[in-house]
Formats: sequence, structure tokens, C-alpha cells
Amino acid sequence: MHTPPPAFTRSHAVPLTAVVLCLLLTACGSSAGGSNRVVSASPTLDSSGTITTGNDTTTPTTPGTATPTPDTGTPAVVTPIVVSGSAISTTHVRGDVLLSMMDQRICKDLVQASAHNGTAVTGEEADKLPFVTGDVYLSPTNYVGAPGAPSPASAAVTCDTRYYTYGAAKAGAYALNAEGWPSAREASRTVIASRLFNTLRITVPLTIGAETIVLGPSLTLNTAFYPTTPADKISSESLTMVAAKDFSFGMNTQVSYGVLNQWNQDTHFTKLMLLRGDTPNEARLCWNIESVIVRRLQCTVWRVPTNWARGQQLERVDQYIVDDRSTIPGESGFLYWRSALAG
Repeated sequence: MHTPPPAFTRSHAVPLTAVVLCLLLTACGSSAGGSNRVVSASPTLDSSGTITTGNDTTTPTTPGTATPTPDTGTPAVVTPIVVSGSAISTTHVRGDVLLSMMDQRICKDLVQASAHNGTAVTGEEADKLPFVTGDVYLSPTNYVGAPGAPSPASAAVTCDTRYYTYGAAKAGAYALNAEGWPSAREASRTVIASRLFNTLRITVPLTIGAETIVLGPSLTLNTAFYPTTPADKISSESLTMVAAKDFSFGMNTQVSYGVLNQWNQDTHFTKLMLLRGDTPNEARLCWNIESVIVRRLQCTVWRVPTNWARGQQLERVDQYIVDDRSTIPGESGFLYWRSALAG
């Protein structure tokens, strides 16, 4: 495994976990006068999903330069409760909904945005960055191919409804994957992007039973600099991360919002989080990555239709990326991408 170079220290950047929990779990927020609330220790969640923020203070900050906040280690993870009831509420989603959030693809590229819920960024600065795509999907694919359909080797093929349609994943062994990658459109550019968007691929075993789903305790994180590798940097890294235990839930389980699991390797970690959406029938599945090459939050946002049942598609709302630029030499702060802004 690669050891971070001496120039890399965690004190030079805000752990993205603290930032995103402030943004998305309302543990902190904006106050009058342009100040941001900064917590003295990273927010954690207990088994009920309650947020613990410690003592917080209000400190004037510049966007993207919040006070460094250390990660406090493996958090308490939510514990599913076997119930029958609504598919989604203000406190939980049902297990079959969560599984559908994992086995349905977003199938859209992302556009650079002014914030995780902001407007499109255009012009010279946006043109310097690669086109970006991201997705969460299972392998082998659960999408059903039409007769004579080409191999589902890429999202472009699997997401093409001429060839493939969604089918709820059946019982079996899969890998759950999450990616943040240059779009296939990048190959058509006449000028190579001058700013970096580092790539990632997450892979974790997923076993689907008749009633119980198990997300394994071992996770692989592959990251790489793109499109070029800065001087004195490794070009890519592959980390095997381990959780304290697997995460399991049932089809009829009530899964509370919060951290589902955390995988660790030395000072690096990957968290999988289930978060409330902006409306009562929306929920977000988020990956929070902390590594040498990538520090990033990547979320898919889904809406549960009225009278939804497993096998029907959830409604695609958005996918967004919050990219901590401290891993890029000479950069700082955060950049954002959203799929809801794509044509």
C-alpha cells in the first residue's frame, strides 16, 4: 500500500466528512452575515441516527476554507429494525427501497455547478475541466438485455433503452460499484482539459437473499490522477478497506438515515450514508471518500413514487459530486457537479 508523501498532511484540508455532514445533515449551516457554523469535532451518529456535533462555534469563513476538523474514527452505524410500513418517511426508507437505490443506474453525465444544489457553471473556467460522469450499479448487471443486445460493458450501452431495461436484482452474489470518471464525451474534445478531475471506483461485495441483503466488510477503492499525473505524485492507488462488520438489512426492514457503514485503511476511509432528501418522498445514497488522490462526496438522489413496489423504477432526481480540491497541487476549496443540469 502506498504511504502518503511527506507533503500530504490531513491538517492542510478539512476532512470532507465534516463538511458534508454540515451540508446534508443540517448539523451546521449558514447564519446571518455570511458566517458558517464550524463544529469542534466531526459530527457522529448513534444507532438511532441522532447527530452528535459536540460544542460548536460560529466563525466567519470564506467558502471552501472551513476550519480543519478531524475525523473521529469509525462512527456508530444505523441498526435496521424489522417492520412493515411505508416505503419512505422522514426517518427511514424500507429495505427494498434501499436495494433499489443500489441496483438502479442514474444514466446521466454531470455538469459543473455553483454548489451541490446550484446552477450550471459555464465559460472559460468550466472548459478547463474534464467532462464528468458518475454512477452506482451492480455487476453482473441486473438490467435485462433485448435479443441481440451488445454486451453491457459500459453505462452507455446499459442505459440505452433500445438494448436494456431495468430489472430488479434477483437473489445472488454481486459487486456494488460506485464511480466518478471522465465522461465518454471527453474523447471528442479537441483540447485536453488543463485541470484535473481525479477518478475513483468503489467495489464492495453485495449478497442478495430472499429476504436479507448483506453488504460485505471489505471494500476496494481505486483512484487515479486524470488527465495527467503531477510531478512527485503516484499516478494511481488501490486500497483495500475493511469495516468492523458487514451491513445487513431486510426487504421489509426500516433503515434509518445516517451512516450505513465505514471501511478503513490506515488514515483513509470510505463511508456509505443514507440521507434524507429535500422532499418527504426523496432520499440520497452517498459515498464519502477520504484518500490521498480523492477526497469526495458523491450522492445519488431518488424519489419514491406513490404506491411504489419493488420491481418498479424509482424516479431519478439528481446525482451530485462535491470534490475537495486539496488533493490537486496548487488548488484548494471545492468544486461541484450535478446530473440534474445535464440535457
